Amino acid sequence: MYYGLTKFKTFFSDDGTLKAEVWHFDRVGYGIRVYRNQSWILDEHYQGKSLHYAEDAAENVAIGIKPVSTKNG
Repeated sequence: MYYGLTKFKTFFSDDGTLKAEVWHFDRVGYGIRVYRNQSWILDEHYQGKSLHYAEDAAENVAIGIKPVSTKNG
């Protein structure tokens, strides 16, 4: 569980199946939270990286440059 979450921006895929949100996670730093078909599937943390780095990662997920994989597919 994370405390002190702050959401900055949200990116969507063209077909609307993927949503990538940019967050600041206390004690961890910036990262992204990814949803597929409105179900949360993944958090990625980029400790020591900037807000812009996390925004680029989220945008890359939404446009399909950065593939998203989970244990369940």
